This record gives sequence, structure tokens and C-alpha cells, in this order.
Amino acid sequence: MTLKKKMGRRILVVGSPGAGKSTLSRKIGEVLSIKVHHIDRIFWLPNWTERSPDEFDKALLEVLSENEWVIDGNYQRTLEKRAEFADTVIFLDMNRFVCIYRVLRRVWKWRGSTRPDMGDGCEEKVEIEFLRFVWNFTKRERPGTIRLLDRIAAEKTVITLKNSKSIKKFLENLQSAYDLTLSP
Repeated sequence: MTLKKKMGRRILVVGSPGAGKSTLSRKIGEVLSIKVHHIDRIFWLPNWTERSPDEFDKALLEVLSENEWVIDGNYQRTLEKRAEFADTVIFLDMNRFVCIYRVLRRVWKWRGSTRPDMGDGCEEKVEIEFLRFVWNFTKRERPGTIRLLDRIAAEKTVITLKNSKSIKKFLENLQSAYDLTLSP
């Protein structure tokens, strides 16, 4: 079965902060011409104000109810719900050193401004708690993600990418699969 036949139109991208979820999501959205939703934009109100759980769940359900989407983000509380709506789940199972490096590089690049995948008015920052979360992601968050992926693998397309090379190859294959339909 080709990648084109396996990939659905509701794509969930998960993994540690710094794994490359937002970048990959944007690239998938461009190739497939599907709207990309960043869960941080749904969760965060201006100036790092959290939405209430009810408001967040309502806003998330609106996105999940759309016919097609790419959505990235962790938020373990809603991971199972997002996976339920998805037909494809991509797990970026990256090395924690790579993730820490990328988080620090991102902070430097976006210092004093707001990334496009964050809520409005949420200037880039880094806190030691967040770095600890990234460092411990493999030990604390990954096992639950793996259990969920194992449970849904029979019904959904589950793709695990472990490094930059596998992400690049995935994107090349995706582009090739969809370029065929765009040719005259």
C-alpha cells in the first residue's frame, strides 16, 4: 500500500517539545493542502493565560470536528480524544538531547517575539520546569503515548519517526505520492 493510500486527512503529530512537531505539521499541511492547528494556539490565550479546561475542550472539539486537519501538540489529557478523531498519528520519538537543543535554539531564534504556533502575545521563553519536562519526556510521557499507539494501531495509520533523517525521508515520500496527482 502506498503512503498516499495510508495517509488520511485527519493527522495528529505528537512527541516531545523540540521534536519538530510544528515544523513537520506545517510541511504536511503544505503538501496536502490541509489546515494546520497548533494545540498551543488553542490552549494559550494572550500573555500565557491558560484557557479553562471547558473552554479548551470546546475549542479543541470544534477543530476535531472538521473534515480534515493536521494538529500537533502533547497535552496528555486530550491525547486519547485527538487520537480517536485522527486517522493518522505521527509520533516523533526523538532523542532528548536533540529536543533540548532544539528548544534552546528556538528560544534564541524567537526571543522577544511570539512563534507562529503559539498563542498570541505569548513571547518565547524558557523555564527550568519546561526543560525538565523535555528531559524527562522519554521516561514520563513516552510510555503512555506508546501504549495508546499500540492500542489504536489496528484501526489507524501510526507512523513513528525517530530522527531527522527519517522525517526527511517521510516528507520526500509524502511529496512524491502527492506530486503524482498534481501533475498535468
